[in-house]
Amino acid sequence: MLSRLRRYRTLKTLRHHGLPDHLWRRLRKQLFLLHNLSTREAVELRELTTLLLHEKAIHGVQGLEMTLEMRAVIASQACLMILELDFSSFKGWKELIVYPGALTGC
Repeated sequence: MLSRLRRYRTLKTLRHHGLPDHLWRRLRKQLFLLHNLSTREAVELRELTTLLLHEKAIHGVQGLEMTLEMRAVIASQACLMILELDFSSFKGWKELIVYPGALTGC
């Protein structure tokens, strides 16, 4: 029962908050990491990216204003790491914090 409820919620999120087609096409064209995805992988990545954008906060700090495109680039690259897993891999994550420049001294 719980898995059906979770699947219903996922489908509802994908239907109502889907990544705009023009933005997804631009990401696929501009991000080298996405060039060689199969059709199945691209569909799955788009779904995972949509879920991450809807369920997790992505905030800029130190005055960095995050656009939807910036958030989508970050989300798609984060989801690429879990492409063969599932969205539950991000369980426990609440937000991603984005700094305007390179971090040094780590």
